[in-house]
Amino acid sequence: MSTLHGPSPIQSPPLRYSQLCRIAILELNRVSKLDKKARFLEIGSWTGASSALLSFVGNRFLDLKLLENFELVCVDPLIPYLNSKKNHYEEMTSALLDNGVKEYFLRNLAQFANINLVKFKQMKSKEFYEINRDFFNLIYIDGAHDYASVLDDLTYSKVLVVENGILCGDDLELLAPPSRILHWIALAKKSDFIFGYHPGVTQAFRKVFPDIEQVNQSGLFSLVRKQNEFQSLMVQEDVGLIPHWLPLKNSIYLLKSIPEYSFNLILHERGIFKVPFELGEVAYKDFLFDSSKVAGSIEYYCDREEYFKTQIDRLIDFEL
Repeated sequence: MSTLHGPSPIQSPPLRYSQLCRIAILELNRVSKLDKKARFLEIGSWTGASSALLSFVGNRFLDLKLLENFELVCVDPLIPYLNSKKNHYEEMTSALLDNGVKEYFLRNLAQFANINLVKFKQMKSKEFYEINRDFFNLIYIDGAHDYASVLDDLTYSKVLVVENGILCGDDLELLAPPSRILHWIALAKKSDFIFGYHPGVTQAFRKVFPDIEQVNQSGLFSLVRKQNEFQSLMVQEDVGLIPHWLPLKNSIYLLKSIPEYSFNLILHERGIFKVPFELGEVAYKDFLFDSSKVAGSIEYYCDREEYFKTQIDRLIDFEL
């Protein structure tokens, strides 16, 4: 199974991508009943994990003749914006300085989605807002996490969302900080991530959307525009909608139980497998290490790409 190319290609937990997938399908189901033309905007693309997802879903609607046109605009300056000494951030900065991230982005889009549906704008989001004249059905924000940057992204993006369209974004783990004092210190230091949340994202979101009282607990927020106001859109996580190109790092996810046949269907980086009930939970750990005591008991079911497509089709509204 081939996965995303490049350094730290995945920043968010895999289940957040399943929510983004469901959000994209929800919006394209709506558009397919109208003018059948959809335009998405992504702020912050990195090596293309979410870009590939949005393009993949749009391309699926095109293949099924449910849309006439789909376009994804990706905006990312691809310049270092963090000065943290943590390994993860140093790896990101090093990759940006080596100018290899855009190459990985294009490679991933070409391999896992339809790159012809994507327009890449290598510029700061504020520069894009100044020249942009388009509106979007869905805007996904995952750019710089400092307060000023997130404030700009939310402020400018919310006026670009069409009526009944969706504004969503990553890394809103908390609506309120656990400690106001530490929160303000973190903002002053422009800390990207501290105590399990992104202080800049929390502060900016509360500034722009003070009346929103509930968001998805996963960290991915989603809002729908209704008569020039935004309402919270709660979206479930769905293991089956984890894109097949995301590296799972030997994690195992339970897709569903099949009682009539006495097995669990599980998602592993190498594919979808059937695990008999009698093996119990220990089978999951043994499976990771290819233990001989479960050899022959766990059966291969299908590859991840095939399963991912079936789960997308399950949520598509084919009634025009």
